[in-house]
Amino acid sequence: MTPPYRVTHGIGDSLFEHNRHGLEQQLRVVVDAEESLKTLCINLNNRWPRVRRLTVTYIAEWVLGNKQDSNSHLLTPERDTDTGALLVRNSFARKGGAARAFMAASLPAHGFSTDGMEIFGEHWSLDGPPAGLSAVGLSDRVTPSARPCAAYQVHINLEPNASTQFHFILGAAESREQAMRLVTLSQRPEWIDDTRAAVRERWAALLDVWQVETSLQSMDAMLNRWLLYQVLASRLWGKLGFYQASGGFGFRDQLQDVLALLDAAPELAREYLLYASTRQFEEGDVLHWWHDDPLRGVRTRYSDDLLWLVYATSEYVAVTGDTAVLAEHTPFLSGEVLRDDEQERYAEFSESPRTASLYEHCWRAVDARLNFGRHGLPLIGSGDWSDGLNRVGAEGRGESVWMAWFLITVCRQFAPLCRIMDDDARAAHYESVATELLAHTQKTAWSGDWYLRGYYDDGTPLGAPGDAESEIDLIAQTWAVFTDPGEEQSAAAMRSVKDKLVDSTHRLIKLLRPPFDEGAKDPGYIKAYPPGVRENGGQYTHAAVWALWAAADSGDYENAMKWFNWLNPLERLGSDADIGTYRIEPYVLPGDVYGVGPLAGRGGWSWYTGSAAWLYRFALRRLLGFQRQGTALYIRPCLAPDWPDIQATYRHRDAVYRIRVNSPGRLRENQCFIAVNGRPADQEFIRLESTGEHSCQVFPDEDARREWLAA
Repeated sequence: MTPPYRVTHGIGDSLFEHNRHGLEQQLRVVVDAEESLKTLCINLNNRWPRVRRLTVTYIAEWVLGNKQDSNSHLLTPERDTDTGALLVRNSFARKGGAARAFMAASLPAHGFSTDGMEIFGEHWSLDGPPAGLSAVGLSDRVTPSARPCAAYQVHINLEPNASTQFHFILGAAESREQAMRLVTLSQRPEWIDDTRAAVRERWAALLDVWQVETSLQSMDAMLNRWLLYQVLASRLWGKLGFYQASGGFGFRDQLQDVLALLDAAPELAREYLLYASTRQFEEGDVLHWWHDDPLRGVRTRYSDDLLWLVYATSEYVAVTGDTAVLAEHTPFLSGEVLRDDEQERYAEFSESPRTASLYEHCWRAVDARLNFGRHGLPLIGSGDWSDGLNRVGAEGRGESVWMAWFLITVCRQFAPLCRIMDDDARAAHYESVATELLAHTQKTAWSGDWYLRGYYDDGTPLGAPGDAESEIDLIAQTWAVFTDPGEEQSAAAMRSVKDKLVDSTHRLIKLLRPPFDEGAKDPGYIKAYPPGVRENGGQYTHAAVWALWAAADSGDYENAMKWFNWLNPLERLGSDADIGTYRIEPYVLPGDVYGVGPLAGRGGWSWYTGSAAWLYRFALRRLLGFQRQGTALYIRPCLAPDWPDIQATYRHRDAVYRIRVNSPGRLRENQCFIAVNGRPADQEFIRLESTGEHSCQVFPDEDARREWLAA
């Protein structure tokens, strides 16, 4: 039997371990905190009583473009004789023709090659040992190839009971000079320790802003480290995951993601708000997704994209108190508007000479969405939050109930910012829109037990009782709670969610039920997914988090906590059977979990999902109740009455707050009593300072605070 491999994924690095034939092997992979460098550090320990003669080869296939097949003949390899580094460039690239990718090592090369066919054969077969790694060795040729690669081989003589450490480097730079600087820097023996220390320091600065300690270790592990790490590493920096590696920006996607950073890195959130505003046209609509440099993306009729700029800006200002961002000026995009017969257009775009404040970008977005259909609901366009409903309103008449709730929320949140900008007339207009649309939607979209999802172009309801497909949709119910949590229809809608969309057997909260399959109506590409997969009737985790939030807003503390545990991947490892069903990483949130048939409970699209940011915000701000508003920190938990005490550490600028929340389940909004540094506070929040260390105690009643102070 082959000895097992052990893989340990940490914050900023991964460790692969194996022990075979007396050779203990460790491979640690680290990505640099600042430079475009990946380091692979290898430790070998010889446990046999004889000398081991070993070669280790690192191989990378070069692409340097969109597709390997269309770029391979454009790549020019070279070797630097001083450092041994293998470099490659694409001289025909539209931009970055001087850029280099490179491979090097801390040991001199025993052999090397740039021809992938030499290594894996003419047909590029991965069956059997690579031909070029036989006893003959590598050719030491640097030539163009139909399968360009870099293969760098080192030789090791390892005495009995001796160990050795060396490393390979894979990187990219904007010029040959910069590449060689990085190679020289990274070949040093101390590079590994320096790099790991810098990576740990950078991640600690971001992930240690909030550290909580509750009675649930699985919650602490996700909240203190993994959720925010997933947001930053996958969604914001890499913009990739195992199932998606495009590196593209999504307008609505990253605007939601950055809201998880409002405490940890508000400057990054601010930067992205302004950046996203530059992807808006003067008409108010935006690019649905794009790649930069050159700027190429798709202009669409999706109805919700542009409003996420307003939502994110409102949330940012409410939490940080930074109203100055509203006056920052950024450019629009130039581009011909979509023709009447166009649903979308992929093109290359440029910036317009016309600029506007972030505030103007926001109101242009709202005004562009004040268009309604025959039932008085917002037009769905070529889809709303659910991209897969792209043919519900393909003819321009389909309507969305969820868009009604979202537009109400956006108008309510943005109106105070209008008053900050002395635009009272606009504020009053948006408040009026929100009030009238709320009353109208509650009347028009109510089906008797829950809210419709919308209307097709021909006026047929979507999500109505008795429908054979998508009889009930989750987000139309949860956002009804957000707009009016105390209203009886919203409460009834959540009862329908529990009855029809909550699957206790598999611990799932489904997006819709029943899935689309063979019905006569064509809602869009959502129907291309098999029933129970992703948006088509599985648990779409992004929306499932909204169910948790709606439960909390409804005062349903028990389900808010129970459903959080359902979503927490660490809680899906209770048995071998659970692990065998779930099958994906237990430390990151999946985009979806299959919901129908024998695969129910199987984890789907992992890493690259907006649900990580939403679950982080929900757990920190709503469940545990740590809600910052400018220089005030409110404590408003949503927990069961018997929930044990919570401890937390919060770093705000150069100040550190050590907080203990006593009997958090007995605290309710605006009903807490606080002591700071041993003295009673005269307000129901912690006033945030810029410096110093502060000890804070939070109590559910005055008697408890008085007793603690006396002790």
